[in-house]
Amino acid sequence: MEEAKFRRVPNVGLGGIMLEIQKQKYVHKIKLNRPDLHNAFHPQMIEGITNFFIDAANDPELRAIYLYAEGKSFCAGADLNWMKDMAQYSEEENFSDALELYGMFEAIKNCPVTVVAKAHGNVYGGGLGLLAAADIVAAEKNTKFCFSEVKWGLSPATISPFIFRKMKESSAREFMLTAKRFSASEALDSGLCNFVGNDDEVDDFVQANLDALVENGPKAMRATKALFNAFYEKSVKDNKEYTAQVIAECRVGSEGQEGLNFFLTKEIPKWKAK
Repeated sequence: MEEAKFRRVPNVGLGGIMLEIQKQKYVHKIKLNRPDLHNAFHPQMIEGITNFFIDAANDPELRAIYLYAEGKSFCAGADLNWMKDMAQYSEEENFSDALELYGMFEAIKNCPVTVVAKAHGNVYGGGLGLLAAADIVAAEKNTKFCFSEVKWGLSPATISPFIFRKMKESSAREFMLTAKRFSASEALDSGLCNFVGNDDEVDDFVQANLDALVENGPKAMRATKALFNAFYEKSVKDNKEYTAQVIAECRVGSEGQEGLNFFLTKEIPKWKAK
């Protein structure tokens, strides 16, 4: 393989580095790199991930993309400061914001290159959307997952089309409606993950898949991935604006506002059972 090339996306205004990207001839690696914030999403991070996958789609020699994360968690969902901002957004601004988030998941799903992802630590909210948009997912056995949105008076609307095409409906219903944490073995049973093991076993699984992908015909793999995407494309495309509208209305509604305030200040919302 060619010598790896590194490109870093600056975390403008926040300090540090949000993404670390390693490019080789046949495999590109993208690492979420906000470990102090459990790799929580921020608009600039979302933009960086989106652009990475759009650019990768135009590399005809690329065979695989590896998505993973630095620190104790794969991704904890939305950044706290971003949540504070969203609480003050208008419905129109929330709608636009949700479309940008959806666009990131869409860029991963629609990327013609096979995406392999590794989960560890905690995977909350939108972090599950990253896994659902990937093609092959491995998780360390102690990983915890949670669709936490309804706890805050919100809905996992934006990630739902990607989740529904990956997870069993019965599992998605249970975990989205209860917002309870679930284990890596439950994620495996649900279809969200392909493999669960200890750290070394997961790394071996990832490497074995990357090695296999490098040996395959790039055009054949793209054509095969397109078969899967074509099967779901209509439903995912039609849901884009619908899901953005659902979460926008939730965020500006009284229940969502109280839920966001609870998330930020711990002030108990009126609707929360005593």
